[in-house]
Amino acid sequence: TEDTQFDFCKFSGSSCNSDGYLTTLDLSGMGLTCEIEDLAAVLRGVPTLQRLSLSKNPNLTGSFDNALGVFAQMKNGTNTTLDLSLYPWSDILVSETGVSGDLGVNATGLPPICQPGLTSLLQLAFEDTDVTGSLDDCMFGGSSQLQLLLGSRSGITSLPSSFGDSRSMRSMQLANTGLNGPIGKLPEFLGEFQVSNNTLNGTLPAPGTYLTMYDASNNSFSGPVGDGFVGQPRLRMVDLERNELTELPSTWRGTEEPATNAEGK
Repeated sequence: TEDTQFDFCKFSGSSCNSDGYLTTLDLSGMGLTCEIEDLAAVLRGVPTLQRLSLSKNPNLTGSFDNALGVFAQMKNGTNTTLDLSLYPWSDILVSETGVSGDLGVNATGLPPICQPGLTSLLQLAFEDTDVTGSLDDCMFGGSSQLQLLLGSRSGITSLPSSFGDSRSMRSMQLANTGLNGPIGKLPEFLGEFQVSNNTLNGTLPAPGTYLTMYDASNNSFSGPVGDGFVGQPRLRMVDLERNELTELPSTWRGTEEPATNAEGK
């Protein structure tokens, strides 16, 4: 409603456009003590909202997947005065909160994050939460625009094969989640890859030319470290220790690489 728009526009860290419509709402560290579904119900009256941060509210609880359903519906409804296509979701951040839920396939057969209305997301963050599940193909393929995925210290267990085909992904951080299985390849434009302290296996996926940070330490990757790690112009940090790796690239042997650690178990 217009009153809801006006009230949120007065919050520090919020941003409203020249027409007075709320587009950014930052409630991080505000001491929220409610269910995220209830908050989502309030925000349903603000369909112009594009960037939402609820991070650092440990007493914000409830089902993140249910809230995502509400956030998706915000962009899929009809509005007689607004063109909602001009206000797509870009950021939803709930790191360091008490929210939970499963990002995998639900009873409707469609993962909550894959519902129409959320495919425009650029940033999704749920670090240090009880969010669980297997990430779906829709997050990385098709019309997905996701660039930043922050889910370390959550309960995400697997990545789909489409992860490697993403054209938009720039930073993926899923350390300490229980992530398992192999990873075939990395997205072409990925800049940060952080998957330490999981149970990933198979051969190491080669870094691309845009990668600056590669941390796959404390997993079960095996075999040689491929020559694809050599000569990457932007790669500044590589940590591969505590894996089952058998061989380093020939150009690494006998040289000092202070920012590189590729020791096996």
